[in-house]
Amino acid sequence: MVSQVVGGNPTSGTLTLGMSSFNLAIQPLAAIDTEEGYAARLNNLGYYADVAANALMRFQSANNLDVSGKMDDDTQAKLKEIHGH
Repeated sequence: MVSQVVGGNPTSGTLTLGMSSFNLAIQPLAAIDTEEGYAARLNNLGYYADVAANALMRFQSANNLDVSGKMDDDTQAKLKEIHGH
């Protein structure tokens, strides 16, 4: 996994690893309180699912939260803590 904080609001970039380069499209994350926003953050953390509620339940279970499949205040706070924003 590669992680890099990028300042400003870039929309593209290039990742170079050794002799290989990859063109990247950079998109801002939707707000965490939207399904699109929390689903993207869960995907970034490896909680993949076709249905966001399924990924959310796995995240809740792994972090000793109430496993509801719904974005509640405790789940949102933990996701912000782990994901970073």
